[in-house]
Amino acid sequence: MKLPLRILGIGLFCVCALLYLVHLQFKPSQPSNDPHPASVSQENKQLHADHFGLKRKRGRQRNVNVKVFKMKQPDLHKDTCTFLHKKSSNATYNTLDMIKEIDYTKEVFNTLDMSNNIPGIKPKTFKNPRDKLTVIVMPFSHNDPAWLKTFNEYYEEQTKLILNNMLVKMKEYEDMRFIWSEVILLKRWWTDITAKQQNEVVRLIKSGHLEIVMGGWVVPDEATTTYFALIDQLIEGHQWLKGLGITVNNSVSMDPFGYSTTLPYILSKARIKNAVILRIHEQTKNYLQQRRSLEFIWRQQWASGQHADSDLFTHVMPYILYQISHQCGPDRSSCIFFDFRDVPGDFVQMKPVPIGPDNVEERSRMLAVQYRKKSQLYKHNVILVPLGDDFRYDHEEEWDQQYHNYKALMNHINRDPSFNIKMKFGTVNDYFEEVSKSIHVRKTGLLYKNSKNYFPTLTGDFYTYSDKNYDYWSGYFTTRPFDKALSRRLEEAVRAAEIINSLILWQCANTKQAYTPFRANYQRLQTARQKLALFQHHDAITGTSKPDVVQDLEVKLLVGLVQARQAMLSAVEWLLTGQTNSKLVYNNLKPIETALSFNVDEVMRQHANLKKFIIKKDGLQILVYNPLEQRRQDFVRVTVNVAHLSVLDHDGNNVESQVNPIWNSKFKISDDYELIFLADLPPLSVSVFKVLEGNHDNSALASIEAFGDEHSHSQTNLYANPHQNNLFDITIDNVSKHGKFALENQHIKATFSKLTGMLKSVLMKESGDMVKSELSFSSYEPAASGAYLFRPYNPKPEPLFSKNDSRGDVLAVRLIKGPLVSEVHVFPKNRMVKVHIVKICHVNGLSCSTSLGITTKVNLNIFKLEGKETVMQVTTAVQNNLQFYTDSNNFQMIRRKTFYKMHLGGNYYPMTSTMYIEDVKTRVTLLSAQSLGVASPLSGVMEVMLDRRLLADDNRGLGEGVYDNKITESSFILLFEQKKTRSYLPNKEPKFSQLSLLGHLLSASLNHPTYSFITKGNTELLKKTHSFLLKPFPCDVKLVNIRNLEHGRGSTHLGHAMIVHRLAYDCSLATPRVACSNSKGRFSPSQTFKTWVMGTFTETTLSLMHEIKSHGAKNALKLDPMELYTYLIEM
Repeated sequence: MKLPLRILGIGLFCVCALLYLVHLQFKPSQPSNDPHPASVSQENKQLHADHFGLKRKRGRQRNVNVKVFKMKQPDLHKDTCTFLHKKSSNATYNTLDMIKEIDYTKEVFNTLDMSNNIPGIKPKTFKNPRDKLTVIVMPFSHNDPAWLKTFNEYYEEQTKLILNNMLVKMKEYEDMRFIWSEVILLKRWWTDITAKQQNEVVRLIKSGHLEIVMGGWVVPDEATTTYFALIDQLIEGHQWLKGLGITVNNSVSMDPFGYSTTLPYILSKARIKNAVILRIHEQTKNYLQQRRSLEFIWRQQWASGQHADSDLFTHVMPYILYQISHQCGPDRSSCIFFDFRDVPGDFVQMKPVPIGPDNVEERSRMLAVQYRKKSQLYKHNVILVPLGDDFRYDHEEEWDQQYHNYKALMNHINRDPSFNIKMKFGTVNDYFEEVSKSIHVRKTGLLYKNSKNYFPTLTGDFYTYSDKNYDYWSGYFTTRPFDKALSRRLEEAVRAAEIINSLILWQCANTKQAYTPFRANYQRLQTARQKLALFQHHDAITGTSKPDVVQDLEVKLLVGLVQARQAMLSAVEWLLTGQTNSKLVYNNLKPIETALSFNVDEVMRQHANLKKFIIKKDGLQILVYNPLEQRRQDFVRVTVNVAHLSVLDHDGNNVESQVNPIWNSKFKISDDYELIFLADLPPLSVSVFKVLEGNHDNSALASIEAFGDEHSHSQTNLYANPHQNNLFDITIDNVSKHGKFALENQHIKATFSKLTGMLKSVLMKESGDMVKSELSFSSYEPAASGAYLFRPYNPKPEPLFSKNDSRGDVLAVRLIKGPLVSEVHVFPKNRMVKVHIVKICHVNGLSCSTSLGITTKVNLNIFKLEGKETVMQVTTAVQNNLQFYTDSNNFQMIRRKTFYKMHLGGNYYPMTSTMYIEDVKTRVTLLSAQSLGVASPLSGVMEVMLDRRLLADDNRGLGEGVYDNKITESSFILLFEQKKTRSYLPNKEPKFSQLSLLGHLLSASLNHPTYSFITKGNTELLKKTHSFLLKPFPCDVKLVNIRNLEHGRGSTHLGHAMIVHRLAYDCSLATPRVACSNSKGRFSPSQTFKTWVMGTFTETTLSLMHEIKSHGAKNALKLDPMELYTYLIEM
């Protein structure tokens, strides 16, 4: 009986264990309003355990739970779900955990007393020769292509002089070194110099005297840029350099106002090995200083194991600024003696004293003390000492002054063994090579490639930046939102134009046909992408430039937009007609002459209103280009002159449509109408539709319900033209008491206030759950806010509407109902918000059917003598406990948390495209078509800043406020999702979160719209439709771009770069049926594209600098979740 009893005992134990696991899985969470649910002591225990490997042990135990419950997941999502819930990267530091631990009530501005060394760490000595300190003095000049001056002004007045001097002085001083970042300025200078001088520049770079760092078109902002734009500007710079035979190994980014976690990934995928950064929160920098962790391996949150291909070795400059007086060591009063620039007309705090025989010993000792103190912050005996500032070395004499004085110091220090210092000029590459040698000496047998065992690892990003306590640089996340939105429109158009022109070239290579518009289109694309790349600079897209510089940048963006759309239009013409003169007209485009009128605000208002088309006897042909790699059903909107219309697809079938009224500025229905029809569009295709005058059963006029003072009169008086009377079914509701109305479809029911028109709640029909979702507007009054900083007087904003909804708060509310889409239009009396629109679609099966579209126009110009920072809030009952998620560059999601120990500005974060909050039952997601700042100031609340008008400067260099506001339209999708399972890791805060599959699809549709073209030419020439794909891409494979490539000197067409991104998504959320499949990690281009006849097909690094391996043209590609891949395709 012993054996059966033992088996029974084991079985009973297993049953009990399983029941315990089930208990953990479904254990209800305890809602809490405490922003710090885990105590500091618990966090310290966790950190202590992590250092001793206990976390890894618990991770293995958690995998048991994964194994038990993963059988419940559909096979379609199996690998993605496993990926999202695998153990975390086990990094030494996570930036969110650091924020939890740091005491932000203490004032720290590099206050670490270096004379007392680092608390708890044995100070270094310099007595042993093997501990000799190596000092790399790195001359540099920080050149902004736009900030206080325009690009042309900076180049002509300063940058050209710097580079001219560099060419002369680097030849004169053989041991001088220099680094350069901005390729846009280098390329501009390149066109001004002779072939002999060009060869000398290449020689300097290849010999290591001059180093190009990062190598992007610009040094970009990292908060408000998308990963598409970051990659595109990096390729633009790297391809030009590659044409000169130059590669890039290191990155230096001193001036951006915080750092994302996505750019390190992009740089590492471009095979950049090391990075130097500066502007991180001073408290965070102090935290790392005290642990000798200012150098670390920057790791992605999904990476696991000891090493990861995406790791980037990162050096943090230890002091607050990159100026010479801040960089030799901690004592600025000493370092100020070692800036030897003495140029007539300069304002200086202290006149430089040259080094001579009488002071060389004293100054050498003074400098050596600072160097040794600085070295205490690092684990090795090498320090980097930048020698430069903004637009330095623009005078020949500065080159001489800095070189001769530092050379005198070097000679004296290097000759005297008592210093035990080796000091020399060097580049950043020289620094990292010396670090490698130092590590090898200090830790025998450890090579630099294995130095990841020697340095800590870090995950997360460095937002929000602060250089002084309570001064948080979160204002620029939103500053000048008009331009941020305009940049996104250009980005969308560049991608769409690149792809269609590339695919036509593939098609022509297969049919041996000449694509005649290509040369002109390539020039248009190059112009567009370079205008876009310039605007990604950290003083351009941030909105932190002077007003005249902003206007210059806006004109450049508009020129780029016109060029990209013209390249698109030309391609569509050629594709469907074989001609380039068939009189196609872009549905939302004025001629380029108009775009160059310099009245950017007026031009964009014209662009925002669809061009009206006259429907004649033969009707209109509408060509719709779908630039997405997925099939989509989308609403096409066209402004027309008649109300009774029918729409036919390319096979002559009637297409469902509706006609909405268009209102004039006096709240009356105009003579124009908005035609909306549902277009079923194959992936990467151009489809043809025909619009004819006359009624049809599939076409309907919208009905109208009107509320508010402006509509408190008869139906007849709502028409501007008496001949229109009774055209639309109109109901006037002179409501004076609280009431509600609803918009609904098969999946959700949205309820609104009749008095204000504002959203109040959403019913999820499948689950029966009512989700509180009150939408409101408020504004902050600036205290010390400026272009960079967000620092309001009161952390609680003033609401736009009164506390209790009142009819007196709005001019008008309109409810426009149709069979395809219904809309609520709200016109507040406070014209700060000019109009607010919420849309719901009624077509079953559309991805938009579980979400609401939101469009808001803000006009802060009405406040001439008053500063305002306007926000939109979505208040829900979601128990997120002040935890929320924002995207990093539209590439990955980052977990955030609101901490009341920090000022409001420190709890604002950048949102490029996505923000969401969630609890165990519900996720509410806000998808955005533009970059803005966001926060979750209270549990269940999402707050997004829409615009800022600032009358004062914030003393960060701009010298003025921001008062050139434009009427700015912001577009969002508000998505409601229910959890279908609990997390796979019970009672554990998630380390890695992503959008649901539906969230990804909706974000793609929002940020990659369809493009409509209308022709009045010979419609018989038109082909019916054209699709470039045999089947859609898998749902989880995103086509980032197919980019045309040319030789760096602009002479030879090299082929195309195809960049793909395998998405990771959260499959614990209920996803409606989608018309695409999961890749399961495999993607076959030859079975996806109709034309796939390649000469060579080579995987490369992200920016195409280096080849990785060749693929067979028909081979399926293996793609890992979250990873980016670049392929060089040569025809």
